Amino acid sequence: MVNGYIISSTVFAIAFILLGLLTLSRNPKSKLNRLFLFFSINMAVWLVTNFLAGSATVPYAIALLSNKLVFFFSGASIFALLAFVKEITGRTYTRPEKLLSITTPFLLLCCLTNLVVKDIYVDSGIYAITFGPLANFYFLLLIALTVAAIRNLLMARKHASTLLRSQIDTIVISFGLALVGVITTNALFPFVLNYYGLTNAGSFFSIFFVGGAAYAIVKHKLFDIRLIVARSVAYTGIVSLLALIYGTATYIVTSFLLHGQSNQIVEGSINVGLIILSAVSFAPLKRAFDRITNRIFYRDAYDSQVLLDEFNKVLVSTIDLDILLRRAAEKIAEHIRPDYCVIGVQKTNESPRYMEGTAEKAFDENDLNYFISVSPLLSSTVVSADFIDEQDDRLRQVMTRNDVYTIARLKNTTDDGDPDLGYIVLGAKKSGNIYSKQDLAVLEILANELVIAVQNALRFEEIEKFNVTLQQKIEQATRQLQRNNEKLKAMDETKDEFISMASHQLRTPLTSVKGYLSMVLEGDAGELTDMQRKLLDQAFISSQRMVYLIADLLNVSRLHTGKFIIDAAPASLADVIESETQQLEKTATGRGLVLSYKKPRSFPLLMLDETKIRQVVMNFLDNAIYYSKPGGHIEIILTHTDDSVEFKVVDDGIGVPKHEQPQLFNKFYRAGNAKKARPDGTGLGLFMAKKVVVAQGGSIVFKSEEGKGSTFGFTFGKAKLLPPITTPSK
Repeated sequence: MVNGYIISSTVFAIAFILLGLLTLSRNPKSKLNRLFLFFSINMAVWLVTNFLAGSATVPYAIALLSNKLVFFFSGASIFALLAFVKEITGRTYTRPEKLLSITTPFLLLCCLTNLVVKDIYVDSGIYAITFGPLANFYFLLLIALTVAAIRNLLMARKHASTLLRSQIDTIVISFGLALVGVITTNALFPFVLNYYGLTNAGSFFSIFFVGGAAYAIVKHKLFDIRLIVARSVAYTGIVSLLALIYGTATYIVTSFLLHGQSNQIVEGSINVGLIILSAVSFAPLKRAFDRITNRIFYRDAYDSQVLLDEFNKVLVSTIDLDILLRRAAEKIAEHIRPDYCVIGVQKTNESPRYMEGTAEKAFDENDLNYFISVSPLLSSTVVSADFIDEQDDRLRQVMTRNDVYTIARLKNTTDDGDPDLGYIVLGAKKSGNIYSKQDLAVLEILANELVIAVQNALRFEEIEKFNVTLQQKIEQATRQLQRNNEKLKAMDETKDEFISMASHQLRTPLTSVKGYLSMVLEGDAGELTDMQRKLLDQAFISSQRMVYLIADLLNVSRLHTGKFIIDAAPASLADVIESETQQLEKTATGRGLVLSYKKPRSFPLLMLDETKIRQVVMNFLDNAIYYSKPGGHIEIILTHTDDSVEFKVVDDGIGVPKHEQPQLFNKFYRAGNAKKARPDGTGLGLFMAKKVVVAQGGSIVFKSEEGKGSTFGFTFGKAKLLPPITTPSK
């Protein structure tokens, strides 16, 4: 017959380990959960080894090792219990407790030697123990660890919240019952009365503590893992039932069919059949026990993810605040199942108070104002009457008086208005259970999501209310903008006329100045000294630059008025470039630059606006000279193929920053480093150069790298610019 002690010990051990593993799976990173797993494994191993340690049917070597393991895991269990209690209460280790934590591992290792359990011998059909020299120290250690654990629980209870106090009371009572039973059967009877008959039974008193912990989990939500307890109970029931069936079947076969005789073939066949039966029946039994435990532990269970998904659908289904609040309250009531759910939004300067829900509720105005005043001081978003500390007794009374069990605050996410936008108010749960930590966590998520939806709805209402006024203001502003635009157009036209008139007026005397300077330089007024020629050269170059600037201004004005035209005629681009190069050569030499141009031996005439293209060439050369450092080199390249004509000015000057290159050809735009090198620029040269080139059917050539130089130029399709072939008349 299968021994009842070993079956019971195995069942309880499996149940303890399952409870620990399920607890750990809930939150593997939780130190509290890891400690509980460590404690439950120690208790499970202690249960099995405690049976093996006392049974005379067990071989001597196994019994001796089991006795040593019993002492090892007894100490380890109580040591784990102390750490477990420390984590629950949040208390730090005192100096004596730190000393215990250092001493305990040493004495536990001694349990595996002959220093605690020296030997065992058979006495009255069971194994008795001969103790080693450190046994007394070991027992003192157990007493010290137990006292430290109980002391921590009692000390923490003095300043604990209502919830933690209930947890501590449950643990102390269950631990006390288990401790009394274990000490009586495993210490008092064998060591004082020399009676070992109840040693094995004593280990089952541990069920008091494990049962008490389970009660704390379910009733007081120590880990908030009712699912763990429910499944532990289910699996324990399955294992117990299968063990009972297996043991009963084995007993019947052995006692009645085999008449106590051994028959390995029959016993093996029966064992195989029982194993197959257990495997087949496990799934139906699991479903049955799951249904039973769910009815006990999860009468008001719901899938929080389903609630969150459906709640989000409600939030995006409408922008009407009344409908939004009512649907949200109905969805919360459908899943969490309170007696009622009401959602209120506070009155503001722009909107009235809103209150919608599954029932008509009227709250005392004074109590409502009191809660509004204290709610910003609360540390949590969700307030439950079951979790309010004693120091907040008035708040509990206010909630109870108004039949309110839980309130979720809708915290205002903006700086304007009250800290709380409104509240989700729930009555008692229809099942009679208190609101679990899962309920409170879900309500906090729902409240945070609802805040955004409510704020959007309020803004939408505000927009709707001011829609007519806003439309009037828009129309009024549009009319004003139209008037201002007409004024700006008139001013722009006046500006263009002024620029055109001023440019014409400036060009006439400047042309005279330039002409006279040219005559003096050519010797019409007599011989010049070197210094005089040098100064007059600079004056002539400056006047020429001024002529080009005035031309740019005139062209900009013509672009605005639509009078910008290209006057194309046969022109020698090679000669134009040579002329401009020679004109600026002295300036380049004076700045320490080398200006090189290799004029093509033959170059076709092209239909170009010579004046405007000359201005483009001069602008590219002028920029290259002024934005190159002394010692630099400027290369002027003119090439042509059968299909195209290309002109480039390549320098090794300051270059253009990459981030500024896209804007370089905009009107009045200048790069930052160009402004520093030449503060007097206008930003019109490159703008007009591009306009002139594009207007004649060409495209700009541009490439630059800051600090390494630039390439500016243009390219034309050759076929479009060749002069028409004239046939001589007969």
